[in-house]
Amino acid sequence: MKKKELYSARFSRSNRTFFFDIKETVSGIVYLQISESKLVDDQFEHQRLSVFAESLDNFIDELAKAKYALRKISEQQHSEKKRKTQKR
Repeated sequence: MKKKELYSARFSRSNRTFFFDIKETVSGIVYLQISESKLVDDQFEHQRLSVFAESLDNFIDELAKAKYALRKISEQQHSEKKRKTQKR
């Protein structure tokens, strides 16, 4: 018996496509599988991450923290580049 797909969503940016699939194992365990597919040298590379239901809240909390940190760091870098450009 194979894994059962319960939900699927995706979005694409540039040469990458991200998939968010909720699956159920043959033993009935439900999990989220996040996959990335990207085109590299005329071939697709795939990366996958599985998050099980009992870890999902912690995963999302840490992901939200990482999102905040990434935006903050990105804004700081953008401000620094802008300041350096204005000094010229």
